[in-house]
Amino acid sequence: MDAGELAEEADLVELGLDSLRLMAVVGDLRRDGIGVTFADFAADPTIRAWQRLVAQAGTATAATAPPASTDALAEPFDLSLLQQNSVVELYADRAVLVTGDR
Repeated sequence: MDAGELAEEADLVELGLDSLRLMAVVGDLRRDGIGVTFADFAADPTIRAWQRLVAQAGTATAATAPPASTDALAEPFDLSLLQQNSVVELYADRAVLVTGDR
């Protein structure tokens, strides 16, 4: 799908957006000084809602915008057991396609 084909009210989760990609989007915006949160973006995952949130956050001053720490984002970290299981489940079907094992 081309970006021009994407309706502003389309639910991006239904179109395949996952939480990791959403965290990356929010992280990029926060690094650029835009004080948005993952929870706000996840609550209404549409382009229209995100445009509104970014516009509202864009009026915040540097003093009120949440700090964007790049140090923590750049460092590797251990996955929790829940995260590890999620990755295994996510890629289990793909491994079958590659190895042919079931």
